[in-house]
Amino acid sequence: MNKLITYLLLTLTAESLYGTQITVSNNPLRPAQYTSLVDAVAAASNNDTLLIAGSSTAYSGTINLTKSLTMIGEGINNPDGLSTTIGSDIWLKNESVSQGASGTKLIGIYFPGSLYINGDFPGATAPQRILANITIDRCRLSTVYPYAGIYNNFLIKNSLWINGNIFEQGAVTGSGFKIENCIFSNSYIQGGVTIYNFKNCIFMDRTSNSFITGVSAIKVEDCIFYKAEPTGAANSIFNNNITYLCNNNTLPPTTGTGNTGTGNLANTNPLFINYPALGAAFSWTHNYGLQAGSPALGAGTSGTNIGLTGGSYPLNQLKGYSQLPVVTSLSLPNSSVPVNGTIQGNIKAKARN
Repeated sequence: MNKLITYLLLTLTAESLYGTQITVSNNPLRPAQYTSLVDAVAAASNNDTLLIAGSSTAYSGTINLTKSLTMIGEGINNPDGLSTTIGSDIWLKNESVSQGASGTKLIGIYFPGSLYINGDFPGATAPQRILANITIDRCRLSTVYPYAGIYNNFLIKNSLWINGNIFEQGAVTGSGFKIENCIFSNSYIQGGVTIYNFKNCIFMDRTSNSFITGVSAIKVEDCIFYKAEPTGAANSIFNNNITYLCNNNTLPPTTGTGNTGTGNLANTNPLFINYPALGAAFSWTHNYGLQAGSPALGAGTSGTNIGLTGGSYPLNQLKGYSQLPVVTSLSLPNSSVPVNGTIQGNIKAKARN
């Protein structure tokens, strides 16, 4: 009962924020309007919100998003219940010059498959391959494949890669991708990557290049490379970053031609609050906040901190849950009510920022 009421409260709360709601659950103990996420996406209209219940079973079926939707899961490491996993590939793409995934938001979902980003559609000319105003927040990603296109105001924030990558499949133009306050654990950036801005990210646990095979003209600022190689990019800008325990701690990297930058701190311990001294893979038990006396405090490009605690979306550790509130208790004083009567109850909930 509590789980069902929790999900109903999420629906009611989100309604005031996002408009028309569609609930999805593949768990028979948590009934919703749809059990199939593929069917829910097909039924949705532009600007609808899909609330996707956490489940011990991943949602199956390839998801083709050719409309502007907000998809909210219950998180990637939900402390209050089950997390939301979409097990198959997902495509953000255009259907026509006037219909596509621009404006989409993906929040609190684990994607173990591939996320494809493709502004192309049948008969499209190069200037029409546009996707814009897309936000990915509090997600866990595996492989992200941007295809050739024009991408404007594309933001990935407070998200996680573990043993994953961004692998560009064609020339990306426009304002490009902003990747902010994210963690890359043994993960890398590959392909002819350009117009990517990495800011306040942590790269960890990678003994080979973090940037490989043609990465060029990116900007990396206020990031920490803790036992993760900052090497591999060329003609790129590296400002106010920290390296520590890397095989090559030099910034800007000298292994690629044309790299520039200032304000970097080479082979300097950032002094995380709780993280193994010799480095390690990502763990939810870590605390990537900064100890007093950390060289990263106030050393960023805008006077904020280097690393996860600085920039536009600061935190000490990634959030395993989405931002919607959760019910903590429910009481119903009346065991029954007459037909058309009023049921009274007390619900307590907690906010999750």
